[in-house]
Amino acid sequence: MKNSWENPHRWGMLGLATAVQTGATLVTYGVGPLSAVWQQEFGWTRLQAGLLMSAVQLGPLLSMIWVGRMLDRDGERGWVGGGAVLLGLSVLTTMWGTGFSAFLLCLALTGLLYGTAQPGGSRAVARWFGDRERGLAMGIRQTGIPLGGALAGLALPFFSRVYGWEAGVGFQASVSILCGLAFLIFYREPSVCNPPKQSIPPLGESFRAVLGAPSLVPVLVSGIALVSLQMVLVTHWVSYVSERAGCSLEEGGRLLSLLLVSGAAGRVLLPWVSDRTDKGRQPFLLLCLAACGAGVWVIPFLSWQGGWIFLSLWIGFFGLGWYSLFLVQVAEAVEDQTVGFAVGFALTVNQIGIILAPVLFGWLADTSSYGVAWGAVGAGLTGAGFFQGRECFRSFSSSGGRKKEGRLL
Repeated sequence: MKNSWENPHRWGMLGLATAVQTGATLVTYGVGPLSAVWQQEFGWTRLQAGLLMSAVQLGPLLSMIWVGRMLDRDGERGWVGGGAVLLGLSVLTTMWGTGFSAFLLCLALTGLLYGTAQPGGSRAVARWFGDRERGLAMGIRQTGIPLGGALAGLALPFFSRVYGWEAGVGFQASVSILCGLAFLIFYREPSVCNPPKQSIPPLGESFRAVLGAPSLVPVLVSGIALVSLQMVLVTHWVSYVSERAGCSLEEGGRLLSLLLVSGAAGRVLLPWVSDRTDKGRQPFLLLCLAACGAGVWVIPFLSWQGGWIFLSLWIGFFGLGWYSLFLVQVAEAVEDQTVGFAVGFALTVNQIGIILAPVLFGWLADTSSYGVAWGAVGAGLTGAGFFQGRECFRSFSSSGGRKKEGRLL
């Protein structure tokens, strides 16, 4: 029997995983453009807009570790496909929301179901693809996140202006449900079509295996800093650019879409290059931290109209392109039987930044200024960059500058 990474069907499975991720992200990242619409519709503040994004990201914090263990036991098909269908149905509940608190509750439920998409798709890639293709494959799958966000930035302000925001929510739900059904019907587990349930290590043993991987610590720190920037951009970029550049929400949405499409390119190109170097993936995370830090420190001083296009391309490429490198490093740092748990754990840690960053940014912008809010994001990136740089130096010193062999990079 061929190894799964020699099976030509792996590219079809990758396409399904990417489609589900796109549909799921259209729902969650769509809260950013919709929150700008809701701010105008209901008179909500920037802090409230940040709370809406935090609400949808609270669910994965509670579900992803448990979902990761279920994926290690049952495989991806039912959890990923079924989760996408339920995710689409859950976001429809916002159409019956009667106030800010009701919206928070509906979006928290939606986020709980999003917890199946990320660890499930990452686990599928780790199992279907070998070392020489895994970075590229993870990058392709992770384009689903910025592409889903770009679709949200283009479609949701348009639907909201022409048909009302409820039409935008219906569009989100329809895409997520269709992608989930496609995954349920067509996805197959690697090597065998109907694998028996696998035994999974006890919870304590899984924690020890993950926490005992020393290369994960700097990766997790970098992940928190970068994902905080990512969620600030998704939540506040449309309203910030619209206010600072004096453009409409639709024009701000197009800039967000440009940023996210650039991020999709970064998610493919950065891991593809990292697959073909002997320096490992850590230097590429450091590059993303440095590039994003430079871009963020420029944002408060930008006044040139064409600069918004360039900055959207720059900060999108590195500010979203890092994610595939992060997930591949996590998957390669542990043994096969704990990949799902490790990815779920890493993404749960990331939820700290995902939940807190949009709220804190909105609070700082409301109570102080946008300049102070962007400065806080830049400080976090700079601190993480120093930590990651120290780890890169230590790693190269101990390995002679070569990529480590095996799964642990």
